[in-house]
Amino acid sequence: MIAPAMNTRPDERLSYLDLARQGARVERRLAPEELPRLSSIARVLQPVDVVLEFARDELGRARVTGRVETRVQATCQRCLQDVERTIGARLALLVVSEHEARQLGGELDVHTVEGGSVSCAGLVEDELILALPERLCRDEPCAFAPALSYPATDTGKARETAGDGNLKENPFSVLAALKDQADS
Repeated sequence: MIAPAMNTRPDERLSYLDLARQGARVERRLAPEELPRLSSIARVLQPVDVVLEFARDELGRARVTGRVETRVQATCQRCLQDVERTIGARLALLVVSEHEARQLGGELDVHTVEGGSVSCAGLVEDELILALPERLCRDEPCAFAPALSYPATDTGKARETAGDGNLKENPFSVLAALKDQADS
């Protein structure tokens, strides 16, 4: 049975072990300034909606599942335009100490803590950062994206201009000549 959603102060740290024992559900609306690492990458345009459910796994460890969603404005790494996008993530984490995390290895997603409490923002910030796509624009092909191919030179020869304005032989011209021989 899941306990009713808890109303806690935004800056309050959560006692994850107690919440896991109770099977509690935490719903929270985080202000953008509570997620400084995400805010350094993207402008968070609205409060971050968080729903977390705490439980214990078969070994008695604290487990957190939930979802998080917000709207951000960020620079698309393909076309370099600012784009608004709703991002969200589902999370399923074990909340463990640093020592326990080392023993688990890489088999499970974990959130490491010191002491008996954790912040809501701390649980979800990494998930939101990972949810940011590299390419935010959805247009295909994007009107602002740089060209991905370049035209061949007029002469077909591999030459470049030296610092004094004179043409000099490109060191890769030998490869171009070998390619020409192979094509004929």
